[in-house]
Amino acid sequence: MLKLYYKIWVDLIYKFKANAITEGIWKMYSFVAMSLAMYMNILLFAVIFERLVKNNNSPLFLRIAANFLDTLDELGFVYPLMIIVINYLLIFYSHRYEKLIVKYKHHNGKLGSIYFYISVFLPIVILYVAGFAFKMGWIKS
Repeated sequence: MLKLYYKIWVDLIYKFKANAITEGIWKMYSFVAMSLAMYMNILLFAVIFERLVKNNNSPLFLRIAANFLDTLDELGFVYPLMIIVINYLLIFYSHRYEKLIVKYKHHNGKLGSIYFYISVFLPIVILYVAGFAFKMGWIKS
């Protein structure tokens, strides 16, 4: 799993380094793009986890975990902070990205773009479809 994470990072780095507009600030652009995509993935997981687990038929430990996610969700800064720290330590600390660029090949920005667009737009589409289904009465609360 970490290998795929590194491949996506190398692809994003290549994409932003190759672009003339973002050539000097590629670190910030790639960091923001990857962090936003990861944040949307975590929020989607949290919403699904809360919806599926938070009912009276769930085992006690799952309800406690869902309540813990609610607490984190209320704070709102824990998810982004966690993502920022992970991305920094795994990619930018001690210029690790230089070693990763040599180790993993890029896909001309395609892999990074696909990951970004799926991560950002899929949760929006899923929530829109679920809201529509709830409004139509196909899903009960």
